[in-house]
Amino acid sequence: MTSASMPKTFMTGGLPAADLVATVIDNKYKMAIPLDRQRRTFRELGLEVAEPTLCYWVAKAANCVELVYDRFLKLLRGQQYLHGDETPIQVLREPGKTPTSKSYLWEMRSIEAAEQSLVFFHYATSRSEKVAQSLYAGYQGTLVCDGYNHLPPEVIRAGCWAHVRRKFYEATNGIKSQMSLGRQFVKLINRLFAIERHTNGISECERLDVRQRKAVPIVEQIFQLVEQTQVIAKSKLGRAIQYLLNQKQALMVYLTDPQVAISNNVAERSIRPTVMGRKNWLFSTSQKGAKINAIFLSLMESAEANGLNYRKYLMTLLEEMPQLSSSEIDTKLEDYLPWNQRIQRICVD
Repeated sequence: MTSASMPKTFMTGGLPAADLVATVIDNKYKMAIPLDRQRRTFRELGLEVAEPTLCYWVAKAANCVELVYDRFLKLLRGQQYLHGDETPIQVLREPGKTPTSKSYLWEMRSIEAAEQSLVFFHYATSRSEKVAQSLYAGYQGTLVCDGYNHLPPEVIRAGCWAHVRRKFYEATNGIKSQMSLGRQFVKLINRLFAIERHTNGISECERLDVRQRKAVPIVEQIFQLVEQTQVIAKSKLGRAIQYLLNQKQALMVYLTDPQVAISNNVAERSIRPTVMGRKNWLFSTSQKGAKINAIFLSLMESAEANGLNYRKYLMTLLEEMPQLSSSEIDTKLEDYLPWNQRIQRICVD
């Protein structure tokens, strides 16, 4: 008589099964339910589990899937077009910083038309140029973002007209004598977005033709209006115009490249769950916790971008990846990316 050896798990010697931990992670990042609130729910169901124990489960799960997270970054750096954004977060225990100081979660994601859709979040202590240069090191493509002025020289930066419109919209509630001018800029920018909506579903050549014929004259009209406008430099309208002038070269990129989006809205939509979750989590206690948040937010947004059920995707990773030997990791890691046919079949939402 022989007995089969126990399959390896993501938590050697641990009691929780992959589906339980996947549910905890799904609740935290998709439903924005803090671990302490989940602990109280478990207690009502008859399971006594301490919050530090839940934190330990999540940390062990992050160790298990970190290689997939790292592969996301490598693959994104190989894509020709990307979106980038960042949002402030709070980390209580950071060397040389007070608990109330800001840290940042940087986002890098595929364009909407990409064959392989990925979203990657990176925790950093600041939004300095060093972080941007490190995150986009080796990248040679076009990045739609807001005001990153210190990217590697190989990166083509494309601006976001939604950010420009937002600043002029704010100016419509500024100094009375300049409110109507702010509205003129908003109306012109709205026409650019209206043109762009009519390019959905057409070929790249047709989109470029539409932009050249219809959008270019409006952009020229916007900058002619700037030349004709006298403003108070520190007013809302003055700051909006200065922002527009500072971003002029980047804002023009979409007019000559049909694969570049007019705005960075797709990145802002991906980062919104982080903003909503932040209101519930409030902060990360440690830098390790902030990195774990970045890992699971990356997996969640990438899963949803590929039509996967996040909980099923996590459960598959936690159950199967520990079974891979060290020699199999490099060759079989591709089998666990969100667009893999088997993953699509068993983890569909």
